Amino acid sequence: MAPMNEPTDWIDVGTAEDFKRAPLREAQLGERLVAVSYKDGKFGVISNVCNHVGGPLGRGHIEGEFVVCPWHQYASTAARAQASPVTRPTGFLATASRKRTAGC
Repeated sequence: MAPMNEPTDWIDVGTAEDFKRAPLREAQLGERLVAVSYKDGKFGVISNVCNHVGGPLGRGHIEGEFVVCPWHQYASTAARAQASPVTRPTGFLATASRKRTAGC
């Protein structure tokens, strides 16, 4: 049995080594598809849907502090629930607990 206050329903979205090679990807968390980013040793989770035209943010790329949508280069920040000064916020941002397992 898991200790009190420790989540029991972990979802594997990849290893830290995988994220070092490809720091932005889509992940299915329950019924929601999200974009997971990894930069400077920290993970970020945002909605996978770009507010501009609904593009898949997890298929974009990270540029500085921004997640850039692959469809029209719409930039949303990877570290905060804000967007660049000329754009709008992109959905939710959550910091998530993470669990390190052997081999990660």
